[in-house]
Amino acid sequence: MSNPHVTDSTSNLTEGYLPHGTHPLPGPRRARQVWRGHPSEQEASVVGRAARSRVRPHATPVASHLAGANKLGRNRVEGIDIARGFALIGMILVHTFPMDNEDGSQTWSWLLFSGKSAPLFAVLAGVSLAFMTGGSKPFIRSRLSWSKKSIVVRSLLLLVIGLAVNTLLAPAAENILPYYALMFLMTLPFIGMRIRSLLFLSLGVAVFAPMLSFVVQKFGGFTAMENAGFVELAHDPVGTLVNYLFVGTYPMAVWLAFTLLGMALGRMALHTSRVQWGILLSGVVATVSSYVVAQLFMRWLPTHKLLLDAVGGAPENGRETINEYLVFGASEQEVYTSSPIWLFSNGPHMNTPVSTIQAAGLACIAIGALSLATRFLLPVLRPLAMVGSMTLTLYLAHIIGLGFLEDAESTSERYWLQAAIQLGIAFGFAYLWRVWFASGPLEKVVTVASKGGATALSDGAPPKGNAQRRIYFSHSYRFDPTKGEV
Repeated sequence: MSNPHVTDSTSNLTEGYLPHGTHPLPGPRRARQVWRGHPSEQEASVVGRAARSRVRPHATPVASHLAGANKLGRNRVEGIDIARGFALIGMILVHTFPMDNEDGSQTWSWLLFSGKSAPLFAVLAGVSLAFMTGGSKPFIRSRLSWSKKSIVVRSLLLLVIGLAVNTLLAPAAENILPYYALMFLMTLPFIGMRIRSLLFLSLGVAVFAPMLSFVVQKFGGFTAMENAGFVELAHDPVGTLVNYLFVGTYPMAVWLAFTLLGMALGRMALHTSRVQWGILLSGVVATVSSYVVAQLFMRWLPTHKLLLDAVGGAPENGRETINEYLVFGASEQEVYTSSPIWLFSNGPHMNTPVSTIQAAGLACIAIGALSLATRFLLPVLRPLAMVGSMTLTLYLAHIIGLGFLEDAESTSERYWLQAAIQLGIAFGFAYLWRVWFASGPLEKVVTVASKGGATALSDGAPPKGNAQRRIYFSHSYRFDPTKGEV
């Protein structure tokens, strides 16, 4: 009797159980049927795969070309580049226009950008640090070690460039590059921290570092240096270091709060609308609450009278001084250190707990709002993104060129002409350069040098793949085609 489960080589072997001791003969089989679920589930699966294969309808645009056709570099979040461009434009305008009008009131550029653009620049520096170390999927192990070495080399290069500019060219405006480079180095120990820890640490630094800065200024006998360079570093290394840490325009001990905040933001899924709205609303809460605290302590509570007594002189003069500091910032260190009540002020570059939290809130508003705006106004905002992709090159050009544009004839027309020249060069150069290249000239040099230095120090390039990453948001990328982004 023939075995029904064994066939010759020209017949198909049915799928199923074969009796013990029976072996299938060589030959073709019919296609095996695999259970894929109920037909309705199969249809939903096909729809889901098709939806996931397309760009999310609610996602912030991310550029996909390295160069050409005015596209930004691959994997760049354009909302962040737009925020960088916005910060750079604000710093150019603050440095170009005067801070007050003929009647003593603040100019529009001072009102909009003073004490706001530079902190936004620092927060975005923290975002860049997060991106360089993996973004929302942070690097770990040897890949993180390689990235830290690359950041060290990058920081030293920026420090040398900044100090050289201060020494050789004596910029007309305060140069942020040395502070920027040293803030990178100060942030290195905290790169491996999680988002919540970074946020709490940022808040703690914003509250307590200004108090330490106040004590150093009051009892240390140190005064601020303008654009300290290699000469000042060689002549007074301790004073120069204290200047950069506690006393200068952008004291690193205080401004570390901004870079830590930026690192926390860079660890988030910045392309999602939920995160963008969260950043925006958090910024509104921080800005409003800090403004209310400042107004209460400086104008309404009994602390106002104590501050008038500390300032001295007639009450009218004291009130004028308080108003001046709240609008234009502290101009005299002796007055600022006369009373700890000044720590509740929110004037630009006062570097108090209240002003630091307010500046951080405004930075969050700018980042959240501009990221959301890319969903609807990307063609309009793209020139800002081009400028923001080469801020190092354009900022240095601005700092160096500002001295050549200064004119003894200080008229409104002259200021507008100087601003138009600088902005025209910035946008024009960025547009033409991005047609052919993915990043700015100085950005490319610093990136190649930092990566080369890290590779030399690590005896090889960094390993690739998700095995060298910590995954935070794997659950956040699910997509329901019927509900959109979840």
